[in-house]
Amino acid sequence: MRILMIAFIALFTFLTSASPMLANVTATFVDVGEDNSHHEGIEELAEIGIIQGYPLPDGKFEFKPYAKISRTHVAVMLSEALNLPPPDNLEKSLQNFQDIDTYHPYAEQIGSTYEANIFQGNNGIFNEGPITREQMATVLVNAYELEDNGSQAPIYLGNVSPSHQYNVAILAQYGITNQLDNFRPGEYLTRGQFATFLYKTINTERAAEPQPPYPGLPTPPDGDMAMMMEITDLVNEKRTEEGLAPLTPDTDMDNLALIKAKDMADNDYFDHVSPTLGTPFDLLTAGGIEYTSAGENIAAGRTIAEEVMERWMNSPGHRQNIMNPAYTHIGVGVYHGGNYGSYQVQLFTKQR
Repeated sequence: MRILMIAFIALFTFLTSASPMLANVTATFVDVGEDNSHHEGIEELAEIGIIQGYPLPDGKFEFKPYAKISRTHVAVMLSEALNLPPPDNLEKSLQNFQDIDTYHPYAEQIGSTYEANIFQGNNGIFNEGPITREQMATVLVNAYELEDNGSQAPIYLGNVSPSHQYNVAILAQYGITNQLDNFRPGEYLTRGQFATFLYKTINTERAAEPQPPYPGLPTPPDGDMAMMMEITDLVNEKRTEEGLAPLTPDTDMDNLALIKAKDMADNDYFDHVSPTLGTPFDLLTAGGIEYTSAGENIAAGRTIAEEVMERWMNSPGHRQNIMNPAYTHIGVGVYHGGNYGSYQVQLFTKQR
């Protein structure tokens, strides 16, 4: 039979804040100053390796933000941004374009966008020439699979070709364009404009991705919810018997306790200080809990709530945490696994 292990820690602690550090930003391209309306998008795309610009004799680079962008260069940038793989059969992919062959310097990128259903050509022609703003809208919506989000963006579509109206409206829904009175759909797109459109689309995609509930921390695992609730109820029963106010269950603290319990199981330790999460106070702070005092009880080796509580209550330090009149909230995590089979964590806080 495994030995039940228990430990506790309690400490009054206060949160502090630090001022952010500022850094100077050096322009990547000599022809894109900070006063350029497309500066942010161009610099960010350069930072993540989507654009490189044109080399100059002095070793610097220019971007040519006001030059018209070709359909070819749009294909190249999207291929980089989406990390599209080259076609398995490049020659077969390019058979769909009479004006592009395998010797083209950007054959792989054009072929990859064809396979991704981004560029399908028109009557067998890819058309390497410039691209209009409304065509670009359709290309971005297809590339990033943007869907109608149900919002009503007051954009004028009367001068937009019927085949592009839906996609221009989608860009407006997501805030990718703010040209609501006149999208200027038939104008040829410049390199600077496309950089901004692409940058905003990428950020839209990032915002739509599921975000971890606690940035910088692991995702909370599935725990033994029944045992967690039972331990919480037992704590409040003991407190009520002594005339103390019951603790308020805190879902975020439950999740943090689960993270700690799984961390002990995965990393084969039994301690208040985690090699990956730090102290319980570090964990609470990382989880966004604002508190003025906090404590932690941990146990391992038992799967029955009453047994765990009995041993905690028979230990002066653990009992002190459970019966502390200053605490207002509780979180409990129970995770089965690891060397001891089951790990239990109680987190206590006095919240602001």
